[in-house]
Amino acid sequence: MTDTIDTGATTDVVIERRGRALWLTLNRPAALNALTHPMCNTIQRALYESMGDPTVALTVIEGAGERAFCAGGDVVAMHGARADAATWEGFFRDEYRMNQTIARYPDPYVAILDGIVMGGGVGLSIHGRYRVATERTLFAMPETAIGMIPDVGATHALPRLPGEIGTWLALTGARLKGPDCHYAGIATHYVPDDRLAVLRDLLANGDEPVEAVLATLHAEVEAPLETLRDAIDFHFAHDTVEAIVASLETGDDWARATAAAMLAMSPTSLKLTLRALRMGAGEEIEGALRTEYRIVSHLRGHHDFFEGVRAVLIDKDKSPKWAPPTLAAVNDATLDPYFTAPASGEPEACDVRGIADTGFLVAFANRRDRYHDWAVAHAVQPAYSFDFLDLLAVAKVELRSLVIEPEEQAGQQIKRIALLDTRLDAVRIERNALARLLDLI
Repeated sequence: MTDTIDTGATTDVVIERRGRALWLTLNRPAALNALTHPMCNTIQRALYESMGDPTVALTVIEGAGERAFCAGGDVVAMHGARADAATWEGFFRDEYRMNQTIARYPDPYVAILDGIVMGGGVGLSIHGRYRVATERTLFAMPETAIGMIPDVGATHALPRLPGEIGTWLALTGARLKGPDCHYAGIATHYVPDDRLAVLRDLLANGDEPVEAVLATLHAEVEAPLETLRDAIDFHFAHDTVEAIVASLETGDDWARATAAAMLAMSPTSLKLTLRALRMGAGEEIEGALRTEYRIVSHLRGHHDFFEGVRAVLIDKDKSPKWAPPTLAAVNDATLDPYFTAPASGEPEACDVRGIADTGFLVAFANRRDRYHDWAVAHAVQPAYSFDFLDLLAVAKVELRSLVIEPEEQAGQQIKRIALLDTRLDAVRIERNALARLLDLI
């Protein structure tokens, strides 16, 4: 059974219930399913609400059409927001909140990467528990070519790929097809296109665990990237861009071509990226997103992103004029300000993992002899926070126990609700509904 959920929000994300699954479809095929600000908020809200729904066993996300899962954020639109700090920072704040939600999502999350996966599409997938590559998968993080950094939590995810593959991908914008995505750990499984219909059906309507479904349909394929692994690990292990380039320039034809490609990128972006990657290797997702938010907030006041987008995506002359123009002209004094909080401040949860002062309405259905239903619904748009995600994960587990064993474990139920009551108070949740629930026990 498939039910389309009317969210009253953008139709650029189709939200459905397919059997046991919450199904999200990015629905801008003509724009390669590029991610917009309203789409981020729609996905975020759907994920939050599913955490409070015990009938949702998993979430699946994919892109409409056959060309792309998601080709990234709408960078041309962001190019037009140079003078609008609220629009610029608001987009990245909400996108990163969504990325963190995916990383902390308590249920199985399956991204079907059938087509182009770049930029924002990487953030929609790489943090989830399962990522499925296909013959049509084409992955890249090409941000250094447009004066940006690989963000959306990439500075946390890429350093965790084997060896220095993540550093290589981030600095060069190299493209990987499906088999290489699986080899690199970007995808957890590889499913041939002719098995995708079966995959979708089993994820929605099957009884088997998600892991078992994916393992059954997975195909082992040869990965050309394996032949480059030693060279990548050797050249990209250095901790300065200059040292990486110098190493590549002494290598074979592939290495020298890679060095030349890097020297055409924004020098500032290259150095910001490498520093953020090395920092992200030792940080949790929240720390990496905080660093990325600081960097992208400062990028709005500098030259390279707007020049890169102009040269690559607007005028398409492919001849950006970077400022500063060389690696040597970019030093620590140039980079350090990017790693400070922007003048406008930063989302509270990015720094201290606190909860911004937003309300949530916790609603529970009536109880007769047993509890029939319950749900968690937003009263307003939330701020992103690991604490709140952890709260929802706990709430879902504990309240499932209430639904399943409402009478047999009455004493434990009261203890569980008391614990939930304490945590709700800590994050300023509306407690009237909770009080009503306690009265029903």
